[in-house]
Amino acid sequence: MNQVLTDIHQHLIWGMDDGANSRETMFSMLREAHRQGIKTVVATSHAEPGANTILHPRNYWERRFTKYMLQEGGVDAIASDAHNCENRPVNLEAAYQWLVLHTDAAYAQELVTFSGELI
Repeated sequence: MNQVLTDIHQHLIWGMDDGANSRETMFSMLREAHRQGIKTVVATSHAEPGANTILHPRNYWERRFTKYMLQEGGVDAIASDAHNCENRPVNLEAAYQWLVLHTDAAYAQELVTFSGELI
């Protein structure tokens, strides 16, 4: 991937909340983020919709609302919301690819790259 991504919501700090449960998991998550082209990771609690909401909406209404918000420009950023490497993995690259297909490339890039303006 040629994009430089920023993940503004990841539960990677082990021993904190419901994210990584060990140092090994934390470092695995960081390695995976690096492999996907993520150069900046912000350890946050909760922000905008996560990549899982885009890739795997829980129901019809979540899918419909997410698409509506994206079509109307109502989403400022997308983050992986990664908790571990198994059932809530780093998946920002896949979300970016989905966004390119379902929105436009410029908006997709804006949603997954971040230079700190929102903080």
